[in-house]
This record gives sequence, C-alpha cells and structure tokens, in this order.
Amino acid sequence: MIRNLIGLLVLVILIIWGMAWYHLNSTKTIKGQPLLLFHWEDSTANAPLQQVMRANNFKITQQQRHNFGYTESIHWFKFRVETQSIPQELSLEIKNHLINHIELFEVHEGKVNSLGKSGDWLPFSQRPTPSRTFVYPISLEAYDEADYYLRLDKRYENLATEITLWQTNDFEDRDQREYLLWGIFIGVVLFIIILNLIFWNTTKDTVYLWYSAYIAGLTLRQLADSGLGFQYIWPHLPALNYPDAVIQALWLYVPAQLQFQQEFLGLKKNYPHSYKLSQAFKYTFLYCLAALVFFQISGVVYQFTAAPLLISIIHAIISTTTMLFFIWVAISQLHSNDSLKRMYGAGLGLQITGQILIIIQNLLRHKVNGIFFIDSYLILFFIFFIDVVLFAYLLAYRYRKSRTDHQQLQLDLIQTQQATNQKIIEVLESERQQVNQILLNEVDQRLTASQNALTDTKSSSILMDALHLIANAKGDLSRITENKLPIEFIEKGLVQSLMELTAQLNQSQKVTFRFTQIGTLHKLPIKDEIQLYRISTELINNILKHAQATQAQICLEQQSNYLILRVEDNGKGIDTIKIKEGGGGIGFKNLYARAHEIGAEVVLDSNSKGTLITLKIQTS
Repeated sequence: MIRNLIGLLVLVILIIWGMAWYHLNSTKTIKGQPLLLFHWEDSTANAPLQQVMRANNFKITQQQRHNFGYTESIHWFKFRVETQSIPQELSLEIKNHLINHIELFEVHEGKVNSLGKSGDWLPFSQRPTPSRTFVYPISLEAYDEADYYLRLDKRYENLATEITLWQTNDFEDRDQREYLLWGIFIGVVLFIIILNLIFWNTTKDTVYLWYSAYIAGLTLRQLADSGLGFQYIWPHLPALNYPDAVIQALWLYVPAQLQFQQEFLGLKKNYPHSYKLSQAFKYTFLYCLAALVFFQISGVVYQFTAAPLLISIIHAIISTTTMLFFIWVAISQLHSNDSLKRMYGAGLGLQITGQILIIIQNLLRHKVNGIFFIDSYLILFFIFFIDVVLFAYLLAYRYRKSRTDHQQLQLDLIQTQQATNQKIIEVLESERQQVNQILLNEVDQRLTASQNALTDTKSSSILMDALHLIANAKGDLSRITENKLPIEFIEKGLVQSLMELTAQLNQSQKVTFRFTQIGTLHKLPIKDEIQLYRISTELINNILKHAQATQAQICLEQQSNYLILRVEDNGKGIDTIKIKEGGGGIGFKNLYARAHEIGAEVVLDSNSKGTLITLKIQTS
C-alpha cells in the first residue's frame, strides 16, 4: 500500500509541477509596464484629494510590492502615464483583494475624474473590472498624458499589496490562464466530492460524507484567500469580508476536519479523551463562526475599530490550541500499528507543516517592509492536492477493504447456512434412525412372528399370497430402515420414478395427480436426482395431509441450462410469509435444506385457490 501511495504522490507532484511550469512558461513573456510610483501616508486619514494633490512630501518607491504592516492611516500613490504615437488601453492591478476602500482618480487636462470606488466593504458589482483583484481600466489617446492618484484604506489592519500596470490585452491573457487553472482545480474538487458521496451512498459510512464536507470547506478557504469566494459565492454580502473572509472559511472547515478525523480514526470508541477535546474544539469554532457572522451582518463589527484586532486574537488563541491538538493526534497516529492511521498521521503532519509555514510568512510579511516569499493560497494549493490525494487514497483503500470484509462476511454467512442445513439434515437423520429402530423392534418382529405362524398352517393359495405380501412388506421395511430408495430408481431414473409414483397415488388416493415433462431433460448427478425425488415426495405428502386439494400436478421442464421442478395443487393455500421467515413445519425446513444442498432456488406462490412451488437448479 505504501509503495502505491508513494508512486501516486510522486505522480501528483509531477502533474502539479508540470501545470505550474506550463503556466509560468506561457506567461513569462507577459510583463507589466514600467511604473514610477510615489507614496504618501495620510496619518490624519481625512485629507481631501485637493490637499493630496498639493502635497509635496510624496516619496518615490521602487518596490513593486508594498508592505506597511499594521496601519491606521490612508495610503496614497501617485503616478503619471504618457502615450506616444498610438492610443493605449491599460489596466492598473492592485493585487490585494482585501482592501476595505479603494478609489482611483484621474487628473487629465486639469479635470479630476473618479474612475470608481470599490473595496471589499462594497458589493462586488462596484468593481471597475470583474476580477478577483482590483483592476482599473485606463484609456489614453495618442500623445496624451494624465496623472493618477490611488487611495487605499485598510485602517486598523495589515496592509500589503502589489501594484502593477499592464497592457490590457496582456492582463486579460494572463488572467484567463489563471482562471483556467482555477477551473481545473474546482473540477478536480467536485470529482472527488461526488466520488466520496457515491461511496457514502453505497457503504452508508459517514466518513465519506464528512470527508466531502472537509474538502468543500478547505476549497472555500482557498477561494476566500484568492478572492474568488467574494466574486462567485457571496458577491452581495461584503460584510462577510470584514475583517477577513479567510477567518470564516477556517472556522467552517476546521469543524468538518475534526468530524472527519473523529469518523476516520474512531476517536469516540478508541480515544475517548481525544474525542471529548475534538468535540470541544469543533463546537467552539462553530459558535464563534455563528457569532461572527451575526455581528458582521448586523453591522456591529463596523462600529468598533478594535474589532479586527479582537477577532484576530480570538482566532489566534483557538487556532493555536487546535493546532497543538492536531500535532498531538498526528504524532500518536504515526506510532499506531494500523497502516491506515499511520498514513493519516503523515498526511495531517504534512498539512500542519504547510500551516506553520503560512503562519511564519504572515508574521514576517505583516511587519513594515517584511519578507514575502509566496502567496499563502499557493502554499495551500500545493498542500491541498497532496492532502487530497493522500486522504482520497486512504478512503479508497478503506472502501476496498470494507467491500472485501463485506464479501468475507457474506461467505461466512453462506458457510454458516450450509453448516446449519447440515445440522438440520443430521437431526432429521437422527430422527429417522430412531423411527427405524422402532420399526425394527416392533413392526419387523410382528411381521416375522406372523410369517412364522402362517408357515405352520396348512398350505393354500390364499396363504401363499399372504406370505408373499408379508415378505414384500419386510423387504420394504428393510429398505426404509436403511434409508434406501426403491431398487428400480437407479435403473429407471427420476422421470420414470415420478410417473410410476403418480400412477400409484391415483389408484389409492382421493387427489388426482398428473405428471408432465417439457423438453429433453439434461442428466443430473444421481445424488441430485435423489434429492429432487425426495423433495417431490415431501411435497406430495404435504398435499395429501394439509392442502385439502382435489387435483395436483408435477412438472419437470428444461429451460436452457436450468431444470425446473413445479409442484402445484388446487388446495386451500399456505402462509408463504410465515414459511419464508422460518415458521413452516419440519417438511418445509427439510425442503429448504435439501434445495440448498443441491443449489436449487425455491419460489413459493400461494393463495386461496392453490399453491405453486417451483425449484430451479442449474444443469451442465
């Protein structure tokens, strides 16, 4: 299993690397336009545009990515765009999709125009361009120029962003390639979720259902971190973006992960103390999530400037304690004797490593001019796929193992049924032996005594007939006690024996029996024919004793590779439900035992107008 898993993980890593290489290679020629930016920090947070335009303390900045850390100021950027002999269609991208308020002003030929107010506190429809980041279109004619002032408001939070000026065609080309990759990602996620829902519906094992919820929650976290969540899922609820939609996504998917962990590891049964901790964390996250969403929608968080800091502290406390719990679970599972649990521990450890890297990077980037390595969602993107492949493989292995266990259970059930049938036959045989002993001790002795008494009597034709009948009776009694069929059965076969049996019955019984044969019957092993004959005689005895019938029919029919035995009467009927539930008499128990012995299928059909019993046995 481990070798297969390692091979699968290597394949997935190669696929991810290949997609990343293709994307980087196809976009490496797409570069932003030269942009000379000037920055000014409005510490009063209330300077109007006219004052900003007159400010002489703008400082040139050479960095493409700007990191101001925690801020209580409004940040302004100024730049100029000049065109040559051809008109220009440009796009200004502000990559941080979590800026609360953003606005771009254009100063062209002495006139000031706002190119649009936007921000994650406003509905998505107010974005100047429908993109997951903030993108402002800039259009200038040939030999034209304009000054631009960009206002960024993310007070009482950390502010870091990239500002890039693109040719519009280049930006759209690059943007479409990124959306294509996101589309592939969502397609893979939906496939995994649907597959696990099918597993859940097939096995009724809720671990697959909670894994689907966990994957959905983790995907939501990815979408929230990239800006796609606001674009496609809650575009009309900007309140959910404050202070950060990633927090809600985390508080939603962590409970799903905890529940999946409980189901997969069987915490409630195997680790009761861990289960109680897991439950406590799960409900803590859910209660905090419900409270946060309520305060966001009601607008309470907007009224307190300290709300983002308070929410961040709460998030840090419960996330850190939960992280420690996950670390403890991962270590304990890595020492488990169960290979599935060890693999789960490895996957959880990989996920924890990715989260720790993100925490370290966030601590570094939130400082002024802090270090930035890579977007968090890209780290999670890689960890996500490794995680999904690992857990999906483990669940598929679990599913395959559960099916194997189910098949083994069915096999054990069949073997138990066979043993039960054998016990029934042994009990019947024991009862037969007892009856035989009684017959030998009582009836045979009396027949012998009668034969001896008549032998001493004067001979006559009547006496000779009587002695002959007694001798035949003793022979029949001997065969019965030795559990033998009539000697003629092996020579005549099943069909001829049933024909003669029905003929004898019609001479001495009130029920009229009729035997029919349809098609050329395939030859059965002699033991199977004997069982069919005994089943037939058992059913005939039931008709004579209980059915209150006037007519009965026995039919043997060959249908392709199956021999069909039908015994039908016009009697009062039987309770088929009671019989199928095992409530029939010894005759029907004997019937089912013999049928199972030869692999025959039994079908009962009965009503007030009669009964039809059908046996179907496969022939060569």
